[in-house]
Amino acid sequence: MSNTPNILFICCDQLRRDALGVNGSAVCQTTHLDRLAAEGMNFSRAFTVSALCSPARASLLTGLYPHRHGMTDNCNARKVERRELPLDLPAFSRILQAAGYRTGYVGKWHVGQERTPLDWGFDDYLPGDGWHEWRPEGVALEKPSRMKLPYAPEQPMAARVPLPLEEYPEYQRASAAIDMLERYAGGDEPFLLRLDFFGPHYPHYLPEPYASLYDPAQIRPWANFADALADGHAGAQWLKRRWGVADWDTCAEIVAAYYGHTTCIDYLVGRVLEALERLGLAEATMVVFTADHGDLTGAHGLLQKGAVGYDELYRIPLLVRWPGSIEAGAKCEAMVELVDLMPTLVEVGGADGPTDLDGRSVVPLLRGEHPRDWREEVFAEYLGSQNGDMPLRILRTGQYKLVCGAAGPLEFFNLEEDPGELANGVGDPAYEDVIRDWSGSIDSKCPYPQ
Repeated sequence: MSNTPNILFICCDQLRRDALGVNGSAVCQTTHLDRLAAEGMNFSRAFTVSALCSPARASLLTGLYPHRHGMTDNCNARKVERRELPLDLPAFSRILQAAGYRTGYVGKWHVGQERTPLDWGFDDYLPGDGWHEWRPEGVALEKPSRMKLPYAPEQPMAARVPLPLEEYPEYQRASAAIDMLERYAGGDEPFLLRLDFFGPHYPHYLPEPYASLYDPAQIRPWANFADALADGHAGAQWLKRRWGVADWDTCAEIVAAYYGHTTCIDYLVGRVLEALERLGLAEATMVVFTADHGDLTGAHGLLQKGAVGYDELYRIPLLVRWPGSIEAGAKCEAMVELVDLMPTLVEVGGADGPTDLDGRSVVPLLRGEHPRDWREEVFAEYLGSQNGDMPLRILRTGQYKLVCGAAGPLEFFNLEEDPGELANGVGDPAYEDVIRDWSGSIDSKCPYPQ
């Protein structure tokens, strides 16, 4: 085991890829994540397999698509069929634990109501799942946003929390991870430490300086903020009724808070990376940074997530630093899925994993290789009920995307000509053949009624 690296795996909740400075944001400051990308590899085409927390996180853990592991909805959803994953499913944490890794978990879980990471191969677990953390008892919210939570109209979508940064739950999560690193630093075995932040998932209740870091008046509307096509999409209409924003001024408040939340997480990631350096662990540790899925954040006039297939939800950040194995500043344009991270971590840890996974190890890509048989398309599905009980499936290449929904028409986008997904190509004779072939391919991947 002496040649296997330590692994620090950091996951955010609901982080858009393009919120990072290194990925194109001209507003949001992500100094530490930008540095991580400069020291490692930045994946430009990484995608989640579901825009819901529990299905995506279960897929990350197991390397299986949601329809295969069975957790197709959030485990706390009202109509959910599976609140716990079967323990006989594979998990990278359990495999690495058996291979000799010390394993720790800090932060959000959301892959079961009763079972915790301790049931899935983690030796140590410091939880941080509760919504109550975001409004500690007796602490008033200041500067509330105009937009309120639709299921709790007395609660703003964003606000300032008059707490010292050190008392902020996200800060405490990072501190707990640093404490765990300090405990693991002197051990003889390699470690796997997973740190899951709650943010930038709403509500954006932030301490200073992050609550006031960005001026909504300085944030320009998305090019696809106004979208007439969404008016004919059942999933988009459901979201519009619950999470829609009609004017940009209201939306800009939320985007500013979302960026503040993201910059706060960036600072905390920097704290953890500095601890790696201080403890002499940086050169012997592979660092992975990603998210379970994205956030609409006003794209198409919508907030949150739901039964729509837009890239703002499905395209995720993926940064990997692995000293001695990855060329600094490398960029990868291969099509990568969230399920690929499970077999990747297993291979990096020198362990043997299952061969019947939906994911595939990206270790060759990390080393600058590009296998000839690497996929040209990615697949995703939304089978949940929380934000519209309208299942859909997605097939995407670098140029095209097909969205098959249970309600509403097929959607086909030429992303090179229409990156905002504003023009449906269904009915265009130029796309008839590819739409027919792709529809059959989707059915073979996930035979779910359209």
